[in-house]
Amino acid sequence: MVSYATKVAEHPDLVAQRIGRKQWWSDRPAAGTGRFGQSRWKALIATAGVRDARLHYARHTAATTLLLLGVSERAVIDIMGWSTGTMTLIYQHVTDGFCKDVAAKVALPS
Repeated sequence: MVSYATKVAEHPDLVAQRIGRKQWWSDRPAAGTGRFGQSRWKALIATAGVRDARLHYARHTAATTLLLLGVSERAVIDIMGWSTGTMTLIYQHVTDGFCKDVAAKVALPS
């Protein structure tokens, strides 16, 4: 099975489209409730060929993906449906690759 992050990396246009429509995050009820419950999530990821994971983990992946795409914190707050930037500290995770990219940008030329 392919990881969710790999699927996101392979389809940046789809991510941008979904972010623009706020399809996955701010217009959905909490995980396991309402019209987008856990069983619907399981069916969705099975259809997509993505490894099994809890719906809540997708919020972490979404927030981290927005960070990696360089989306402003203010936009992330709106897209994710948060009221403050404090949530970015919880949900966004800095990856090794992201740190390497930052280091390369600030490195002195040889």
